[in-house]
Order: sequence, then C-alpha cells, then structure tokens
Amino acid sequence: MENFKKTHLTKIVKQLREDYGIAPLAEEINTGIYFENKEVEEIVIGKLMLEPDSLWEVSDILTEEMFSEVRTRKTYAAITVLAKENRPYDIISVIHYLRLHEVNSFGSDTFDASYVAGLTTRIASSRNLMHDAMIIVQLFAAKHGVAMAQTAIEIFKTGDAAEGFEYMEQKMFDIQNIYNQNYEITNTAILGNDVIDSYLKTLQLKQKGIQPGVSFGYDAMDNAFGRIQSDDLVIIAARPSMGKTSLALCMMLNLAEQGFASAFFSIESSKNQITTKIGSVKLKVPYSDISEAKIDDEEKYNQFLEGSWAEVPIYIDDSAPLTPARMEAKIRRFIMLYNIKIVFIDYIQKMHSDVAAFSRNDEIGLITGALKRINKKYAIPVVALAQLNRGNEARSDTRPKLSDLRSSGEIEQDADKVIFIHREAYYDIDMKTNQRIQDVELICEKNRNGATGNVFMKFDSLITTFLQENQVGELPF
Repeated sequence: MENFKKTHLTKIVKQLREDYGIAPLAEEINTGIYFENKEVEEIVIGKLMLEPDSLWEVSDILTEEMFSEVRTRKTYAAITVLAKENRPYDIISVIHYLRLHEVNSFGSDTFDASYVAGLTTRIASSRNLMHDAMIIVQLFAAKHGVAMAQTAIEIFKTGDAAEGFEYMEQKMFDIQNIYNQNYEITNTAILGNDVIDSYLKTLQLKQKGIQPGVSFGYDAMDNAFGRIQSDDLVIIAARPSMGKTSLALCMMLNLAEQGFASAFFSIESSKNQITTKIGSVKLKVPYSDISEAKIDDEEKYNQFLEGSWAEVPIYIDDSAPLTPARMEAKIRRFIMLYNIKIVFIDYIQKMHSDVAAFSRNDEIGLITGALKRINKKYAIPVVALAQLNRGNEARSDTRPKLSDLRSSGEIEQDADKVIFIHREAYYDIDMKTNQRIQDVELICEKNRNGATGNVFMKFDSLITTFLQENQVGELPF
C-alpha cells in the first residue's frame, strides 16, 4: 500500500502540478496519511463550472461527502442542485446560488465570492475530468478502508475473531461499492471487437471438444436450455418437497465428475444433512438408511465406511443469517482457495439483504440485484433455488408459471434463466406413495440467452435423485 501511494498517487499529483502550476503539497504524502487532496478537489470544481453539462460525466461516482473541505463541498452541492433544476452552473450562477443559500455555511469564514471565482483561473478545459474525479473517489474509499481496519483491530483485540471478520465482511461490501462506481460507457465498435474475440476463443475451445460455459450436469438440460454462462443468474423454483435441493445436489455431483468445484450455501439444511444426501445419491441408498444407521447391503455398508463417496469438490456453508455481502466475501475465498466454478444457494427467500427495505418484496429485489452484481463481478454463475407460492395448486393445470414465484417480479427481473420443477405425482397421493420412479418435467420459462421449453426426466423418490432416461437402468431394483 505504501509503495502504491508513493508511485501511483505521487505521479498523479506531480503531473497536476506541472499542468496547473499548483503549490506543493504538505509532507502528508510521505507519511502515509494521504486521504484528501484539496488541490484536486478545487481543480474538479473549476472544470465543472467551466464546461456546461460536464457534471453528468462524474455525477454517478462523485458525491458531496467525498469533498474534504467545506468550501469545495458546498460548491459541489450548489452545482448539483442547479444541474438537477436544469439551470446553468457557471461561475456567476454558482456564486449567486451560494450568496442566497450558503452565505454562512463556509465554516468559520463568511462566503467568499473571490474564492469560487478563482477556482477556474488555472483551468483551460474540462479535459480529464473523470480521471481527476476518480482521485477523489479513490482517496475517499482509502479513508473508509483505514477507518474500517482500525475499528476491526479494536474488535480483534477483544479476542472475538468471529465478530471482527463479520464486521470486515459487512464493511468491505460498502467500501467496494464506493470504489467500483465508475460506470464506463464504451463505444460499440470497441465492444464489437470484444464480441469477435470472444467468438474466436469459443470456436477454438469447441474445435478442441471443450464446450463454453458450465454444464447443468445433464446433457438433456444443456441441449434444451444451453449451458450456464459465467454471467448467468439461474433460478430453479418449485413447491416445497418437489426436489429443488436434490436437483442442485445432483447437478453438483455430475459437475464434480467433470472436474468442476461448486460452492453450496445451504440456509435450509445443515451441513450434515446435505452431506448425508450426497452419500444417499452416491451410494444409491435411501437417505434414512444413512441417517438411521440401517444400511443392510454389505457392499454398500463397506463403501459407506470407506468414505470415498464424500471425496467430491463441493464446499458447503450453512451459516445464517446469510446476506449478499457475507456471501460475496466467502465466494471470494472459495475462488481463491478451491477454484470453484459455480455457486448454489438454497434458497433465495431465506436470505436477508444488507440494508433495510420497505417491504419483503423490495428486500428480495435488493438480494437478487446484489447476486447479479456478484455474478458479473467474479464471472461466476449463480444458481439460486426459490420457493413457489400456492398459485399453481388452484389451477387445473398445476404446471408452475412465472407469476407463481414468491416476489416474482423482483426475481424474474434479474434472472437470466428461470426453470421450474414439476412432478405430477406430487399432486397424486397414490402415485406419490406407490410409484418409486416418477416422471419429472423441467420447464424453462425464461432464458435471456437461449431457448425456453421443457425437458422430461425421471425422479427416484426413494433416493431423491434426478435421472435422464438412459440412467434409469443403472439403479438397483
């Protein structure tokens, strides 16, 4: 960090001095305490007042609180008010506004029109405005980062490591949001070249027999819905006990055989319950045979005791409550430590947002929006399980629809793929009780980058596993 300050930031300030002839800074830059730069703040304000409509170039990333000095902070606030009212924010307009509204708000000093007027005297144009504004953003984020670290140190000194890590995970999300607000607009010609490069890379992979994206774990789903891409948020939804968790586990186990590691955030079930389900599917024995210690097949019993069935790259986190910020911190560690390729969440309506929301629907919207940002930021697909309401049960055709999703508008809006699980036997007590192998329909109602449609598979109700038609014969009957 120290080296970064003395190389990157020092070079920027040196260049600004050469460009604008500003006075040397205090020795703060060499002492490691460098969280504000009043000269850069004044340059940004000067450039804004010099060029009409320049505010919109930086308004997405720059806020009033980021200015460290009262006069520049109040001047920037005046500029934003005038801009929002579609009024000019040149020197005359800003001085007039400040005379009317902020005459006694410049700290201990009264309002000084000559100070505001002088902010433009060394500025020729608004060129490099975004670059200069990002210096202010960077220093503001650094200031918050140091404050966070200092508070975390005090918490760790109490010996409560869990509280310290939790505090850091919560604050890191806020600080990264400050720093990552630089929304760049890119020319389509540049984007076109990126798309061409991506196409050629994908073509090269396919020629080597490597398919792009991550598999669903089932060829039938890959062929019908397309593989899961790195920026996909996939929602798998169903009524309770329809098999959401089982499908997720089967997908992860099939991916494990292909060498893909998965992270599984289980809010619904404990780590032991999930691991027992894995054993049930891998050994092809009922869940109760493991949980109640009644495996009566000697070969299966020996396989169970050997434990090799548990040696799969699936990393389970069952901590609660789970928020997007806490999950992001854990995903970052999972990627670093275990090279995970896909994330599963069971299930989305059990999560909580990091900030207060007006309603539960609004909170779900905050959660899915955060999941989509995590998904894009780390280029890792997220598969979130979701609960359906009872709307489908009131219809003669019980196949679920998008409107059956709890908080459907919020979830549907952010999802790239929405897939429903439907088993007719679920609604027929005779079939549910007596028919071990049941028909299951996977219904893709939304697919942002591919086709919608249905896939028909089989569900083994004894082992609670999903099978393609060609896998049914592998079961011991």
